Amino acid sequence: MSLTPHQRRLRQLEALLLPTPLCALDPAGESARASRIRDLFGLEAPSQAEEKQLKLAWDDAEGALEGPAHRDEASSSGALRLVHPLDPNTTLATVEPDALREAWKKWILDLEQNKLHEDAQAPKAWQKLVRAVRAHPVFTQVPNKRDLPDHSVVSHRVLQAALIGARADGDEAALLLIQVGPVQPFIEASRRTRDLWAGSYLMSLMSAMVVKHLMEELGPEAIITPQPESSALLQRIVYGDPVDKVSDLDALQPALPAKVMALVPSLRAEELGKGCLEEIEKLWEQLWECCVSQVDKRREGHFTGWDEGAKEQRAAFLERSYTVQPWPRDAASVWKYLDGLQPLLQTAPRPEKIKKSLGASYGDLSGAIWAIHSAQRDALVPPKHTGDNRFKCHVCGQLEALGPVDGHRVAFGPKGERLTFWQKIASEDEEKDKDREGYDLKPSEQLCAICLMKRLGVVGLVFDVLNGSTDDEEELRRAVRSFPSVPSLACAPFRDKMIRAVQANEDGTRAVIEVWVKAIHAAINELPKGAPSVCAAASPGLSSSCVRWTATRRASPVRSTRSTVRGLTRTPTSPSAPGRSRSANVQTPRKTLS
Repeated sequence: MSLTPHQRRLRQLEALLLPTPLCALDPAGESARASRIRDLFGLEAPSQAEEKQLKLAWDDAEGALEGPAHRDEASSSGALRLVHPLDPNTTLATVEPDALREAWKKWILDLEQNKLHEDAQAPKAWQKLVRAVRAHPVFTQVPNKRDLPDHSVVSHRVLQAALIGARADGDEAALLLIQVGPVQPFIEASRRTRDLWAGSYLMSLMSAMVVKHLMEELGPEAIITPQPESSALLQRIVYGDPVDKVSDLDALQPALPAKVMALVPSLRAEELGKGCLEEIEKLWEQLWECCVSQVDKRREGHFTGWDEGAKEQRAAFLERSYTVQPWPRDAASVWKYLDGLQPLLQTAPRPEKIKKSLGASYGDLSGAIWAIHSAQRDALVPPKHTGDNRFKCHVCGQLEALGPVDGHRVAFGPKGERLTFWQKIASEDEEKDKDREGYDLKPSEQLCAICLMKRLGVVGLVFDVLNGSTDDEEELRRAVRSFPSVPSLACAPFRDKMIRAVQANEDGTRAVIEVWVKAIHAAINELPKGAPSVCAAASPGLSSSCVRWTATRRASPVRSTRSTVRGLTRTPTSPSAPGRSRSANVQTPRKTLS
């Protein structure tokens, strides 16, 4: 019999909230508590068929989560103890019975005051309710079973509700794994710390959009990993939390994996997987549009055709894939399926283990989807990238830098100076750099489409996705630009030691260091002839390192071969110069899903 979305949600409400977390502690009062829940949410007593489905989902969720060795012989009147699922000797939480009863009463009052019981079947209201359950100690700190305290009430109930939703209408459940990449090449192709952040953050952002799509289609209970409450970025994108609850700066932390796994109806698995890939591609295109907007504003109509080859680079680089893992409804089908995957899995559960509970096969099925997904990705054939005669990107050294293929075309600046494409689009950053503010591009940099998106597109994309107000746009842009430089991180321990010495000011250290710092600044800016001797006079202990540093800088072969023309630093072309090869056949292609 086909169920309406309203009927399906009522079943999930039953699985999520009943029996209450106090059932094992106070069986006599469970009837009154259950009646209160049913009255609040308008739940009717389940039919015999519904009761059977709820019991099956309960057993499977329990079998999927519990560890058989973690038994607790505590008395029924003692405190409830929640232990670590991998170490029964580690106690995660201990709850006294009286405290639990008071917490339950308070939670019911909060439900009524926040009106979470009203229209709980609606998607947004359901998301709020599941979020409230996942956040409250009544569910998170209480073990689902007293004698098997290695998983909490909330872990069991959310998985049970997800199974009810996936198996509605007689369907089977399935595991859906979505992955975006390439993670390592995208992040490691960086010259600045901001590039490292941008690569990691964009991967996290794509995962967040996948989670959002699955939650809108199914609900938060369907997400296995990552949990929607696990990061500020997810809370802002998935739940739409306002700035006063999750600030933009907190949401700039990239802390999400590049893989998302969910429990879905098997008949919709392919549709949902394709929908997730579309969300990834949509965000990828939005990132490029933000990048193009910045470039067009800076080039002021000059250098048409600057983006030639960008579409090919973007299409060849992005990886996105999904794998569907069925979770059959009967033990024989599960065992036959897993046994047929040998030797890929190397081990298979015994039939008697699966017959006890279909949930007992969850770990094996979860392991199978990871193994199958990795094998499928390894079998993908990378697309070919032809390339052209432009220089290679200065950051990744793999793809051709953008700009007109005819690199001799120029534009004219406000003072009549001749500017190349990269000088032109970097010109507005020159004043910011002088004022020690964050900048986007240096005139000497030439980037491919992928690296340019990380450098110019990420600011606009972040602001669009986070839905910030115009009041915090400038703050957000400053935060994205204001990353410590690589040299500042490298010398951070030294600077910390110097600051501590100045603060302590023992034996006149402050005056000594101030003289030394002034001498170093003079050496850096002008390399005066007497700089080492000034340092030597100020501090004999620091003079030797200062002399070595200055002498090395004066004798540097890089400095002797570099020339500055109109503020543009150029490096002479050589066969060994990284990022300057004109060969179009050294491109390392990226894998993608055809």
